[in-house]
Amino acid sequence: SGNSDLSVSQSCYSDLSVSQSGYSDLSVSQSGKASQRMKKRPPKGMFLNQQDVVSLSSSSPQGLIRHLDSQLVSIKRQIQTIKQMNGTLKEKLSSGVDDFRQPEVNQKFNTRWTTEEQLLAVQ
Repeated sequence: SGNSDLSVSQSCYSDLSVSQSGYSDLSVSQSGKASQRMKKRPPKGMFLNQQDVVSLSSSSPQGLIRHLDSQLVSIKRQIQTIKQMNGTLKEKLSSGVDDFRQPEVNQKFNTRWTTEEQLLAVQ
């Protein structure tokens, strides 16, 4: 059993293959893989596509900012137009619904029977 323990420890040691720097290749390769994985992914919440990366790398910073500003202005105009349309539709909807609303009944019902109702019930 002592001999088999020695062979297991030797095989583990040879798998680690300690380099000249004193660090094992296994730990270096694992951390290297982890850093490569981190390099491949953008930060959490950031989403990139090929077209954005190409446009970012092929144009000047000022040109890119001008382009993004014009896109922003265009989107803000669209939002404002949609808000105006929503307001108009909401007004039309509220005025059109009034024609179909049932009149509210504010009449309170009395649980006590009148004399006339009692006479009718007796008959």
